[in-house]
Amino acid sequence: MRPDETVFLRPDVVIEPLVMRWRAWSHLISPATAALHVTKRHIDIMRSFIHQPQVHRAAARTPELAGGPFIDLNPSQTSAVAQLLTETLEAQKPLFELADALTETVDMLRRAPRDDSLEPLYLRIPEPLRGLIELVRDAQGQAGFRLFEALLYSTSYYQKRLQSVVFRRLDPDRRPFVLSTPDVEEDGALHLARAFDSPELELILESAERPSRLGDIAQALGCDASDARLRDLFWTTPPSVAAPYDGGGVRVRYFGHATLLIEHAGVSVLTDPIVSAPTQSGAPRYGWSDLPAKIDHVLITHNHKDHFCLESLLRLRGRVVGSVIVPANASGGLADPSMKLVLKACGFHNVVELHELDALTTPGGRILGVPFLGEHGDLDIRSKIAFLVELGGRRVLVAADSNNLDTTLYARLRAVIGDVDTIFISLECAGAPLSWLYGPLLPGPLRRDHDQSRRLSASDDARAAAMIDALGCRDVKIYAMGLEPWLRFLTGVQYPDDSIQMRAAQRLCEALSARGLRGEICRGKGEWIL
Repeated sequence: MRPDETVFLRPDVVIEPLVMRWRAWSHLISPATAALHVTKRHIDIMRSFIHQPQVHRAAARTPELAGGPFIDLNPSQTSAVAQLLTETLEAQKPLFELADALTETVDMLRRAPRDDSLEPLYLRIPEPLRGLIELVRDAQGQAGFRLFEALLYSTSYYQKRLQSVVFRRLDPDRRPFVLSTPDVEEDGALHLARAFDSPELELILESAERPSRLGDIAQALGCDASDARLRDLFWTTPPSVAAPYDGGGVRVRYFGHATLLIEHAGVSVLTDPIVSAPTQSGAPRYGWSDLPAKIDHVLITHNHKDHFCLESLLRLRGRVVGSVIVPANASGGLADPSMKLVLKACGFHNVVELHELDALTTPGGRILGVPFLGEHGDLDIRSKIAFLVELGGRRVLVAADSNNLDTTLYARLRAVIGDVDTIFISLECAGAPLSWLYGPLLPGPLRRDHDQSRRLSASDDARAAAMIDALGCRDVKIYAMGLEPWLRFLTGVQYPDDSIQMRAAQRLCEALSARGLRGEICRGKGEWIL
């Protein structure tokens, strides 16, 4: 290919955003959570791998240990991990200072006399956190602090220079788990050492949809236009896109896990997008070519990596003509980083926060925020919301991992929103222990029994059935179960049919059928006209 030739990014190229060679997710973008994940997760995992690489490799390939703190790399790459550890200890010094300051502040507040004023403690706030937090008590007198999170992004603790993006073609069904394996592979992939909001990345992302000069792309990537790797990632074939749905009713397409494309009369709404690259083998799936050229609204239910996937969101950035809608959050809580701030830092400008029972109108309907109970281990997390999508006179509740801890909530909601026609709900009823995701953000290790009791679980069949009845719903789709192989790199597991979760899903379907209601388990791909 010539430098002046017009090319497109191939649809089977996977775009992996990285932070210091770890696959990026929201907690590695927000500075406070990044500090704790680096110091209390990444460093420990890398040191352990360097000491026992064979143990890590074996454990990472053992199904019963899937999703654990094991680096899934060949022992021959021990030196590469050791080099990354050395570079991390040097480059991430500001985050180590911030992590120490956060830990010291938590300890200081834990020892604070109950009910006394916190004002004298401002003089004892560690220097790295000065001017970045407010000391507070809740109404029960518990001392804590809230971060001025937006201000943190303007400090040296937001290390934008450590962001990069790697482009490679790979099997989307065979990827290492994001929380435990850094990207140190030297497999001929192309690396863009630029931030996620950089014009260089924007140019490359645009080439997935629009023609671009090969020479411009090579310049953005810092390589020569004759580089053989470019020919592997770009071609001259224009992309295919799906035509907007203009048929009757509301069409819902299931792209896997929690990703739904809801369309009516030219309006398109995409939920929790995770879109697989095409593959010649494996389970049937929808891909990038099955999305319309323009998407009106992207809805993100909560701040877990299998729902808030930066990899897919970055590739979609140029297609969103309306807004990316996220749960409203101004809490400043350490365990609850703002999704809006993360997206703004990643180059999104059209981000809208939605409060519970607030609505955003769209042609032919509206999108309403609905309370989302549970699934966060009792932590005070505000960054979670379910969505009622009303289009063409149909009401579709995108409930994600809602755990029906109090059926009265849904009875009250029905009085406000009316009957729900179709519900999409997860029955991931035996989720991971709290420490699996939030461990680095906790002040110390939890007792095992406490950790096991505070699982990140959605509803089981009994709770889901009560919720369905309370909402007057007659059509139930069980989704977001991690059943697709291209989700394994985000979830760490894939449930067999005899698992607790799948047995609960089957029981719910049988109970619904016995009552003359529709229930089905979503897997791979699906389409319905409502």
